[in-house]
Parts: sequence; structure tokens; C-alpha cells
Amino acid sequence: MFNQNIYGNELNKIVLFSDNAVFKKNKKEILLEIYLSIDESSLNYTKINDEWKTNIAMDLEILNKRGKKINDLNFLITHTIEDPDSLKSEKFYQNAFQILINDDAASFNAKIYDKKNVSEIIKFHSNLNKITPTRGNNYISDLEIAYLIKNKSKESVESFTKDSIEIIPNPSRSFGKENKNLYYYIEIYNINSNDLARLGIKVLVKDSNNKIIISENYNKSLKQYLNQLFGMISIENLINGEYFLEIVFEDSNSVYMSNKKKDFNVISDFIASSNSTNLSNDELLKAQISIKSIEALDEEFKVAQHFATGKEKRNYKKLNSHQEKVDFLTQFWTSIDSDPLTIENESRIETINRFHFVNKKYSIGLKQGFETDRGRVYIIYGKPDEIMRDQYDGDIRPNEIWRYHNIEGGIIFVFCDVNGSSNFRLIHSTHSKELQNYNFIARMRR
Repeated sequence: MFNQNIYGNELNKIVLFSDNAVFKKNKKEILLEIYLSIDESSLNYTKINDEWKTNIAMDLEILNKRGKKINDLNFLITHTIEDPDSLKSEKFYQNAFQILINDDAASFNAKIYDKKNVSEIIKFHSNLNKITPTRGNNYISDLEIAYLIKNKSKESVESFTKDSIEIIPNPSRSFGKENKNLYYYIEIYNINSNDLARLGIKVLVKDSNNKIIISENYNKSLKQYLNQLFGMISIENLINGEYFLEIVFEDSNSVYMSNKKKDFNVISDFIASSNSTNLSNDELLKAQISIKSIEALDEEFKVAQHFATGKEKRNYKKLNSHQEKVDFLTQFWTSIDSDPLTIENESRIETINRFHFVNKKYSIGLKQGFETDRGRVYIIYGKPDEIMRDQYDGDIRPNEIWRYHNIEGGIIFVFCDVNGSSNFRLIHSTHSKELQNYNFIARMRR
């Protein structure tokens, strides 16, 4: 899920990464932490008393489980630099906000903007993970992924400190050449001192296929109320890809109690960090694709092939190396990008979303949804404006008619379960490039 939390682009918009986690402040209050990493070169600065300053505003709405606003907050970040002419796009400024919320809080809406450029507002929504209980009255906080954890010092930033340590968050959750160590932080709250006094801890790194790549085990004796759990995992030997960090809690008899899980990415060439480059559209797209294995690239081409020419399909089959397939898919998606001015490739995102939808909705037996006629039509043309089922009377097999009002002045697709296998085949369409059979009703008959 790389870069789902990056906002903005290279056209003078704020470029930032965001992440969040929740912890218990005390027995009654919950602390929401929001982490931001902002490209300094995407901000506007004003010289004040020999210093260059910028003001970044964040407007926050806290929502309850029913989506009703329960809190409205406003923050202002003042950031100072020495000289805007010396700024480089590889440097990110980091900040963290700590907000007290109640148990009813379930999500938040955020608006972030440069006070000197209020027309460019970054908006995003995020759900909040719950502080979940184990058996008894032990509770587990959210999981925070960080660049670095070190002892607290006089220079430590207050919003990054917890007790005696300082945690530098990694809002992008991406690691690579310049960041070879992943740090993690979690809290265990032993509300009742009579509960289990000892926990078994498993720290696991899994790949996108849920295969365990790294496994560490140890025990922890609980103190009353607050217990900090943090550590470091070397990701130097991991290949490019999407991974999951999972921490599993067991009782003294090795019986499962609870777990916490978060995804992260290993990207050797493109690192979204405090020292990363400001990626162009093509570079970002290539970074998103390059994290995949060869098998995952082949799976992505199954998505892309619905829009590929015969020549492109034949050319892809000839490719063998990972890099060749990454380059091919990057060029292909770029060529059909519906809005090249935005940093994300909307055509790719929408097509992949459609692919996953049809695989859930229209898979039949061993045939995946994208391999069915309804799945293919949905991927290419999108969600129909109308779906009419079993429109004809008499001895007619189950059928569906899909209508699209804004394609070629209005078209239909007629699907029928011609074999009684629940696999609805396309038997007629009024689209100029699709199967046309105006005697389709005869084919519907049993």
C-alpha cells in the first residue's frame, strides 16, 4: 500500500506524508498522535528579522463512530530555515501533534495548507485503530513505526518523547538504502496488577503473501499500568516489496492473547524519508511498481491487459527480468494516465480497484472475476448506471442487462447464464466494438 499517505505534487503544492497512532494518556483518556513529514521546498517562506519563516495550518475534525463531529481543532506550525535559495527537495521537516480524545472517537478529517498559499489545501481522512484488550484488563496500544528511537536528551523535541526516550516517527513507513533499520514502539497497559505478570512477545516480519521473513521471540514481565515495548529490526537484506510488521502477545503458557500489525515498504531506489528526493510523477509510479515481486508484476499485467494492444501483450510475454517488467508497466500506465498533472496515476488506481472488486463479486469456481465477461466489462467501462435482472418472461435463463448512459450516446450489455453454471456470458452489446447479436433472446431460451 505504498504512498497511500502522500499528498501533493511537484506543482508548488505541499508534499507530505502522514501517519497516526493512539495511546492511553491515563486510565480515562486516550492520546491521538498525528505524524507529518513535509517537503521543505514545497512551502512558501517570509523573511522576518533575518530569519525565513513559514506557517503551516492544520484544521482537524474528530468524528465519532457514527460519523458525527465531536471536536474541532486548529493548529499552526511555524517552521524556520536559514535560506530558501539553498533548499533542496530531498529534505523533509517533521512534526507530531498530540491530542486528547475520548473512547467514542473513531476517525478524523484533516486539512493542511500553507498560510501563504491557502488555495492549495491537502485534505485527508483517517480511521483510528482501537486500543484493544487482551484477556483480563491488559490493553495494547497502537503500533508506531519509526526512523529512530534513542535516549531522551536536552535537545529532544517534546512531541517526539515518551518517558525517557525520543521516537522519530516515519510517516511514510518506507525504508531503503538510507534507512536500513526499522524501529517500532508499542505500549502495554496492565490496568489490574493482579492480571498476568508475564507476556510472551513475538516480533514478526511477513511478506505480502503472509510468509514469515523475520521472527524474534522474548518474554516481558509487566509493571503496573504502563509498559513500553520498543526495538529495532534490520531490513538491510529485504528485497524491494511490501511487508507487514506484526507483534503477537501470548500468555505464560504460550496461548495467543492479541496482536498488532502495520504495513511498511522496502524501496531501494526511492526512499520517502527525511533525506529523500521529491519524486516526479514517473518516479513515484516506478517506485510503487518496483516494490513488487515478479509474480506480483505479472498479476498487475493481468489488470493492465484489458487496455493493452495485441502487440503490447506479446511484448510483455517476452520480458524476463524484474527491471524490464517494471519499466514496461511504468511506461504503460503513464501512457493511459487520465490526469498527468496529478502525482498519482488515477487510471492505474481505478483499474486496480475495479480488478479487486470483480474478483470478489464475479469469481465462479476456479475462474477469477477478471476472467469472466462481467468482470472484463466492469474493468474496462466501470460501474454500470443501471443493472436490470431477468427482464424477459417465459422460458428464459437468468440474465442481466447493464446500461451505460454516457458511452456512445447510451449502450447496453446483455449477459446470460447460458449453461446454468452461474457464469453469465456476454451474448449481446450495442457498443460498436463489442459482440453484437440482435437475436440474443433466442439464445436466452432454455
